[in-house]
Amino acid sequence: MTLAKKLLAVAICAAMSLCAGCGVVDKIKETVGLSSLSSDTDEYKIKNQNKLCIKAAEDAFEAIKKHDTQALKAMFCQKTTNSGNLDEEIEKMYEFFDGEVESYDRISDPETGESTRDGVVERLNGNPYIKAVKTSNGHEYDICVQVVLIYKDAEWEGITQLGIHDKANDGYLRVGKAFDY
Repeated sequence: MTLAKKLLAVAICAAMSLCAGCGVVDKIKETVGLSSLSSDTDEYKIKNQNKLCIKAAEDAFEAIKKHDTQALKAMFCQKTTNSGNLDEEIEKMYEFFDGEVESYDRISDPETGESTRDGVVERLNGNPYIKAVKTSNGHEYDICVQVVLIYKDAEWEGITQLGIHDKANDGYLRVGKAFDY
């Protein structure tokens, strides 16, 4: 390696280390398609755990309200979608609601959990509740959305299960596969 190439390499390394704190490296990584590295993604998920779980609940509600089975299925983790009967469970869910789903009062902050090993997050999950879901026939339901954001087996990442509670009749319906820690 010539002296000029060595000096150029040193200059590039020095420039990158100087720019690391100002976000330039992140912009470079984004430009070349490296911003989705798992450590970056996991860091984002850890920092935004509540927001991501609530967003999953909002998106699930909209899909349920619109009877958009394909959009709802796409939100579930691979373990659930590969279970073989998700379409049937979603159809039963639509039948479980007395009337058309119209609105909800609020989405609760999720009950969250995480486990780490040797300083690395191996599991990050949350269960937000869509509270007081109202239907066209005046019935009210609560929906628990079980979301896994990070897991050592990536096939569990996504919505694992919906739990729907009929408040008037004290009925309960599960859609999906319970997360197996």
